[in-house]
Amino acid sequence: MITVNMHEAKSRLSELVAIALKSEEVIACSHGEPRVRLVPVGPAEFRRDLIAADPKLRATLAADYDPAEPLTVDEWPPAGAPPLRRRRPPLDPPRSIRPRCHRHRHGKKPHHPHF
Repeated sequence: MITVNMHEAKSRLSELVAIALKSEEVIACSHGEPRVRLVPVGPAEFRRDLIAADPKLRATLAADYDPAEPLTVDEWPPAGAPPLRRRRPPLDPPRSIRPRCHRHRHGKKPHHPHF
């Protein structure tokens, strides 16, 4: 078993991970108290393929289906329908509203050209 403090664990993490992968226990301590144990991750768990398991969930496409085919007139939203996404308001007020520089704000001539 190897015990290291947090600072040393941070500095030597790659080395300590390699040691932990060899099935040796590595413990990181903080203020003398054990806080973390480095252990290797076991083999990946078997996951069931739900779509293969239930044929009702499998999508079937027509033989003549073309994903790049444009929409027909019937598939477009009706005229006058609200847009699907609203445009976000601008983050800053327009340039005509905000003062351009500290001198311009007080009615004095600006000290630099404005864009």
